[in-house]
Amino acid sequence: IQNGRKTYFTPIPDTWVKMKDILVYWANKKVDGFRCDVAEMVPVEFWNWAIPQVKAVNPALVFVAEIYNPDQYRNYIEVGKFDLLYEKVLLYDTLRQMLNGKRSTKDISVIQNRLSGVNGNMVHFLENHDEQRLASPDFVGDAWKAVPAMVVSATIDQGAVMIYFGQEVGEPGA
Repeated sequence: IQNGRKTYFTPIPDTWVKMKDILVYWANKKVDGFRCDVAEMVPVEFWNWAIPQVKAVNPALVFVAEIYNPDQYRNYIEVGKFDLLYEKVLLYDTLRQMLNGKRSTKDISVIQNRLSGVNGNMVHFLENHDEQRLASPDFVGDAWKAVPAMVVSATIDQGAVMIYFGQEVGEPGA
């Protein structure tokens, strides 16, 4: 039992120990956080076991998870111990579809209600390394057209907001 939760990984897998040791190595170097790509492909039990140990080395660390299944958001925050999650599937996808005339602003309140209680753990964005640039012809073509969506993304709740390098100048990514 780890943190009051039964674990099915006894003994702790050697891979887990190695992954934790790598995180601790960088925590000792005073990095400010870790963005964990596709974190839900790693058992939540690993994060529950590893994150507290890494934060014991550097309590100021921030762990950010890329999670694509909104039904798992609470699990990766509460059990997995992540500080923040990239919120791509609900708000980002809706804002993008709104900018392209396929969704309504009415859909935003549904999202906020669904995220109630974990809204502050979300990282909102309109650009990242996995998505097309706002100013690209495949998105809105002109970054200024996305300003209303960016205002919503940045002010909708207490969650963090990310401005991707070049977004502030309308980089089209061509």
